Amino acid sequence: MSPPTQPYVTNLSALPGSAETNAYSKSDDLSSLESDTRHGKASPVLSSDDGLLDLYKPMSNWEGAHRYDPIVQWTEAEEKAVVRKTDWRICLVACLVMVCLQLDRGNIVNALSDNMLGDLKLSTNDYNLGQTIFYCSFLFMELPSQLISKAIGVDRYVQHKAVLIYDLHFLLTRSAPESFHRWVPIQESNSDVRPTSIRSWSIVAASQAALKGKTSFFITRSLIGALEGGVIPDLVLYLSYFYKGDELTTRLSFFWVTLSSTTIVGSLLAAGILQLRGTHGLEGWRWLFLIEALFTLTAGIFALFYLPASPTETAGGLRGKKGWFTEREEVIIVNRVIRDDPTKSSMHNREASRSMFITVHLLRANSYSELALVCLMRLVGFLSLWKSFTDFDLWPLYLLGLTTFIAPATAGAYFTLTLRSLKFSTFHTNLLQIPYLVLFICQNLGLVWLARKLNSRLLVASIGSFWQLLFLIVLVAIPDNLGRWAKYAITSLLLAFPYAHPILVSLNSRNSGSVRTRSVSASLYNMFVQAGSIVASNIYQSRDKPYYRHGNRVLLGIVSANIVLFFLVKFYYVARNQQRAKKWEALTVDQRRTYLETTKNEGNRRLDFKFAH
Repeated sequence: MSPPTQPYVTNLSALPGSAETNAYSKSDDLSSLESDTRHGKASPVLSSDDGLLDLYKPMSNWEGAHRYDPIVQWTEAEEKAVVRKTDWRICLVACLVMVCLQLDRGNIVNALSDNMLGDLKLSTNDYNLGQTIFYCSFLFMELPSQLISKAIGVDRYVQHKAVLIYDLHFLLTRSAPESFHRWVPIQESNSDVRPTSIRSWSIVAASQAALKGKTSFFITRSLIGALEGGVIPDLVLYLSYFYKGDELTTRLSFFWVTLSSTTIVGSLLAAGILQLRGTHGLEGWRWLFLIEALFTLTAGIFALFYLPASPTETAGGLRGKKGWFTEREEVIIVNRVIRDDPTKSSMHNREASRSMFITVHLLRANSYSELALVCLMRLVGFLSLWKSFTDFDLWPLYLLGLTTFIAPATAGAYFTLTLRSLKFSTFHTNLLQIPYLVLFICQNLGLVWLARKLNSRLLVASIGSFWQLLFLIVLVAIPDNLGRWAKYAITSLLLAFPYAHPILVSLNSRNSGSVRTRSVSASLYNMFVQAGSIVASNIYQSRDKPYYRHGNRVLLGIVSANIVLFFLVKFYYVARNQQRAKKWEALTVDQRRTYLETTKNEGNRRLDFKFAH
């Protein structure tokens, strides 16, 4: 029996001022639905007399089950204090991981300003191909990364992502788990060498200092993409253990503010480091790759001993023997999260898809009968994965992820090359990236704030596409002899667009409706975003330089189509909600209770689920 998908409370006497009172305590009857506009879906309000408490009870092996209390209450001040502590302990370190991600994948743009392509005898088409290889590797690792991290825990996977051959050998020789529903975690003490994910890609990033030509350039781009692939959806899933749905949007905006801030810092560092050209006979871009990779390596070692598995498992490592949270704080964290979304307790943080276990057993089968049984169970596991993949109610968001960011990704990848073609020096080229990044950060935060203020996600998110459209029209229309500062200003304003990514990622997570779907949908959404980056890497061509007028016209068409798509997706979710509301309202109270007790629909496929838009 699948748990309900809606926020709920089970007591009748909520304390004044508690978060639950404000949202959910106006009715005691299941037949009364309060529209919780803050969450974007209707919230059934249950009393202790409804006889439905068992439907909301977490699974027994969920890591927070021992802190579950359906009648516990807390004050708003207590909740704010817990969220603040979580921000400093968890979100801040997650942002540090994003710093490492951006430094090692983004410094190639700074390296281009130091004539990296000329030193390696590469053309801009070779650069396009290298970036395409990077994004393809990044994309292909998204879903496998998410499935593995759900099995062994996001905290461990972000730390223990490399040495895949060693891990495969370890899994195949390990004793079988007691249940196909539970993953026996890989303990750190069982291996002598467990390099972290961050350490792995930073080592490869450092090796770029030894690039010799086209082949080595392609190989390193592929390895960095493969090792970084899946990190972002892993972190999104990880943060969902600690935060409610409406809080996640803001925390994700911190992610992309961190990325932009890292690019600013990276530009400042590059302006200085690239002046080392000629030191010990090395070009400046080689020093850039080496020095910045050393920083991310250090950060990876720190993260290895810092990230906890869940809110109730913070003791140990650099966190201290007593952990971060008191018992009272753990109770608040656990109950506030699952009252916002009960499906978060339907899988524990070390639970994998059945297909993962069955792959291991398939390779270890000792008889034909065992092989047949394992093959049958493997089919069941893949059907579960296929069920998540074919959740077509999420595909409109995937299409937005594919098309929304192509234009700025294209212009951004060529920004330093454009500035160099306008006769700006290497030093000034790196510094001139900072103004648009500052404006980008402000618009990012402003867009997220506006979406929450108006309780309108898709329409607010489309503002960024209208912004892109305006400045692409200007780029297409301006004459070739326009001054370099005017061209710089127009391109900078294009890149400073209001960034809808945090809104769309959070919306995708919220509309997934279950942990199993959410773990897959986070990767699928990011895969579509990376597919958009692959498209972006091939729009500007050498024959079209230096002003790329044909490429800009292509971008103009893509952005125009994307704006139309935003409105179509909005209409789709409104129509789906109206369709379900009509069916739900036609049921009597007893019929609704029977539906909740017997339905086999899960997550966003249930009648009582309402899509946010």
